[in-house]
Amino acid sequence: MNARGALIALGSAACCTLMAGTATASPASGSHGSAGVSTDSHVRSQLPTSTALTVSAVKVVFGHEQTERLTVTVTGPDGVSGDTPTGLVTITAGSNVVTTVSLVGGSGTAMLTATQLHPGIYSLIANYAGDLANNASASGAQTLVVIPPPVSP
Repeated sequence: MNARGALIALGSAACCTLMAGTATASPASGSHGSAGVSTDSHVRSQLPTSTALTVSAVKVVFGHEQTERLTVTVTGPDGVSGDTPTGLVTITAGSNVVTTVSLVGGSGTAMLTATQLHPGIYSLIANYAGDLANNASASGAQTLVVIPPPVSP
């Protein structure tokens, strides 16, 4: 059976119950003694992930940051079904949190708010925290330039 709630049998002596990727063992009863299985052995490790961040525009005018769409996609290895990354992705500029995105189906989007970022050049990185089935990962940096508003003559 699979690693999510299966009963493993060694010969005719049942030894382990697997729940949520962790095995627990009980000694086999009768004259055969212990089945020789260690307790709390890790059956399945978390899957590797890859995080990608895209920005809808490289430049945005200060005061109009709400026109900027940040899209995050977190993927696991190809061919693994049922382990779509879930949870939160934090988008940062240096040590400052810009926004947090909730993943739905492994992806999500966020819009910035007006005047959220002052004029300047920002290096944005999406940091996926991981979940029970998937490892944490981070995107490569995406540059966002916030330019000052035009000056009226």
